[in-house]
Amino acid sequence: MILGLLLGGAHGCSSERAPAGPGVTVTPPEGFRPQLLLSDSQEGLENGKYATHFNFSPLRDLWFRAQVPGMPGVALLTIQFVSPQGQSFYTDAFPFSVDPEMKEMPMATADHPVAVVRARSIPGGFVLDHQVQIAGTVFHRYPIPGMWKVLVTVEGYAGVLSSPLDVEFSR
Repeated sequence: MILGLLLGGAHGCSSERAPAGPGVTVTPPEGFRPQLLLSDSQEGLENGKYATHFNFSPLRDLWFRAQVPGMPGVALLTIQFVSPQGQSFYTDAFPFSVDPEMKEMPMATADHPVAVVRARSIPGGFVLDHQVQIAGTVFHRYPIPGMWKVLVTVEGYAGVLSSPLDVEFSR
């Protein structure tokens, strides 16, 4: 993808802090599974307070955690919100890195360096935490209550993570 071209060679996939070499397979520990988790705050993510039902009226940000068994040294995470009507409503992308020193990087889609988010290593893989702003965005301008679907892809991970999202708008 674009990121791979920009960086000219990302590290191999791994669920360890140090990248594994080509052809190395890392077996996640029992209990680990790739998944997408949602919360109303960063603190909620950290404390395991996940949900799939949210009232978007008072919500400032929707926080998400993508849990993957491995990733390259730098990976682009793409998140997509699919409306109850089955239409792609909102899509965004965030670069993540396993390198704690990497703070920003150039991207072909921006005329300035883009902030890089730190991917955290956990037993069996990585967690990629971030938020999508809800207040003051298209989610508030065009409120659509109902059962949504959130899809996440992470460069270097072949699967698609998904979560239902039951949205209400009540004051």
